[in-house]
Amino acid sequence: MKIPYKPSLFERINIKPRYIVIHDINCEFDGLAEFQTLSNQFRTGKLRDTNFLFNAEFDLNYHFVVEKVLDDYETVVGRPLWAVCEHEDIVSPYDKAFHVLMLGNFNDINPDDRFYRQMAYRAVSPLMVMFRIPIGNIVLHSEISNSKDKVQCPGSLFSIDKLTSQLKSLKPKK
Repeated sequence: MKIPYKPSLFERINIKPRYIVIHDINCEFDGLAEFQTLSNQFRTGKLRDTNFLFNAEFDLNYHFVVEKVLDDYETVVGRPLWAVCEHEDIVSPYDKAFHVLMLGNFNDINPDDRFYRQMAYRAVSPLMVMFRIPIGNIVLHSEISNSKDKVQCPGSLFSIDKLTSQLKSLKPKK
């Protein structure tokens, strides 16, 4: 399916984003079993198609998507960095943040070190450097949601400590 590009319909981020919000598939697509597990196939394209068919959205509601493809992990651009990702349960100051989605249900999947390294290297660290976002401003969706009792995104097996450890190891030595 060819989804039309409609960047003119996206709200622009009018301030410099200060946060990076981490999500997993439970966030918006928890009813879609095919995206709950890790796979050997590229599925971001299919997720885009599904999102367009069910939600009439022209792109995913995330700036980056991290997923397992064959024996490694790939990071794909979702929305342009200048576009707002809208989540009803996220309020200021987190509403104008960068959003990273991990394909898979991290209540069932325990990611390996390679996953954290790829996520840090390809998505989170570049955003931190380009926009001068401190490591303490990387937050989980469940931490900032105004529906904390309902939101379990990312799942309990995701470790923010492992991600920050990988980010610290990427810092250049002085």
